[in-house]
Amino acid sequence: MFSAIASIVFAAPAGAHAVLVSSSPRDGELIPTAQHLSAVGLRFDEPVEVGLGWLRVVAADGQRADTGRVYHPDSVLRNVAVSLRDGVAAGSYLVMWRVVSADSHPVSGSFTFSLGHAGPVAPTAASPGPSVPIASGIARFVEYAGVLLIVGAISFLLSCWPSGWGAPRARLLIVSGVAAAGLATGVGLLLQGAADAGAGLSDVLDESLLQGLLSTRFGYAHLVRLCLLSIVAATVWVAASERARRPGRWLAGLLVVELAGLIVTIAAEGHAAAGSWTLARMPLDVAHVAAAGVWLGGLATLAVVALPVARRAAADPSREEGSRSADPWAVTAAVRRFSTLALTCVIVLVASGLAQAWRQIGELGAITTTHYGQLLLAKVGLLAVILGFAAVSRAKVRSHLRQAVMSSGPSALARSVRAETALGVGVVAVTAVLVATTPARAAYRPIEQRTLTAGPVTVQLTAIPEGEHTIDLHLYAFGANGLPTNVLGMRADADMPAGHLGPITITLVPAGTGHFIANRVLLPRTGTWILHLYVRASEFDSYPATTRLTVR
Repeated sequence: MFSAIASIVFAAPAGAHAVLVSSSPRDGELIPTAQHLSAVGLRFDEPVEVGLGWLRVVAADGQRADTGRVYHPDSVLRNVAVSLRDGVAAGSYLVMWRVVSADSHPVSGSFTFSLGHAGPVAPTAASPGPSVPIASGIARFVEYAGVLLIVGAISFLLSCWPSGWGAPRARLLIVSGVAAAGLATGVGLLLQGAADAGAGLSDVLDESLLQGLLSTRFGYAHLVRLCLLSIVAATVWVAASERARRPGRWLAGLLVVELAGLIVTIAAEGHAAAGSWTLARMPLDVAHVAAAGVWLGGLATLAVVALPVARRAAADPSREEGSRSADPWAVTAAVRRFSTLALTCVIVLVASGLAQAWRQIGELGAITTTHYGQLLLAKVGLLAVILGFAAVSRAKVRSHLRQAVMSSGPSALARSVRAETALGVGVVAVTAVLVATTPARAAYRPIEQRTLTAGPVTVQLTAIPEGEHTIDLHLYAFGANGLPTNVLGMRADADMPAGHLGPITITLVPAGTGHFIANRVLLPRTGTWILHLYVRASEFDSYPATTRLTVR
């Protein structure tokens, strides 16, 4: 079990989402008939998994031109290829591909090439629809909520309310969390196989998809989680059956280790599995999930178990529910301890969340212009409201805690805790969507505009992102009077000194008075490139200009 968790945590580092760097043939390339083409290959910027993916080459009549065997050339995991059948006819071909990134997200795309001469191209395959992603999101929400409930309930009983182990409601709450998390983990495992393969709900029970998924990082994490959930259920049963005031040290230590394992399996299958900050990203996410579990799961335990038990005991002192667990004084002490623990969790949650958010966003402009950034803003807004209710609860703890806990009716403290718990469910729901969304750092591709001076000519440059590592360039030449002016020509090249790449020649085509364009310029690495521009103003005069472009 521990070796399985270690294999999940210490997997090879990778980027946030796999990006296609190059292909052979290139998109739109015309290959002479005399040139032998035996395979189609793709190169990504990080290792990818192809067990559930595919790479297909389709002729204009819809027939497959590949052999169907997808492999990693020379065992390099960032390279993917498929062999072509013998005697491939001249014409145009559609290449469709789908792979799985290190963070468990499927990535797909397509391009065309021609052999001998260009011709009609086969239509792309229809999408199976949103049913699988929606079902996966629901399963992920239930899965996260169940794990957080388990972590919070057990932490609350161990650190704040030891006598609560005798309360039947506490045991029922933990068992409910284990059942929900276990069921959702199993369903999510089946759904992920269909999602990775681009299949529909009808293929969820496909045995081949499940076998392929079990060899991936996502599959390992889910199998380990299912095993840990079974062990947690058994350990809780043993702890609840003991007559002691609290579980023994060895049993409590075992529960802590099991909870840590559950937290790692959650952190290891999302965005923490990939991206920048190689050494820090997993500890940050583990701290974030742990703090969220202890806080939100503890709130649920307080709202559903501890406060109702104390309220009934205060209303009817003769009624016993788990002996010492019904003692209002014990619940009062538990609330006071949890108030301090919750404050610590909030500090850890905010600090780790800010660090993780910046790792996934990178630029302020990405916050409001990407789906990931907008979801993050919604999550922050919900957390802010929860913290407002938490401030009310903390004030009650400081002033009238005893009266709030022992009140025979719903107190302001109980109402505030219930509101915090309900809003916490909303935060978990947003998080379930957030982890399946392309990080803002990868999705953010703003249009860049520059004004350059090349001798007497002013050049306005616009770089429009057209995909991963690909941009369209528009350049406009203006004279000293501020009006568009004709120049004899422009040429450009780009290099990345930091990456020892280039120079890459960029062909600029005239498109009007003083207007030059370059479509789908491929710069094969993310980062800052230096663009060198040369403006030929006359037969004898050529003026240089230099600027920087960010490729995402």
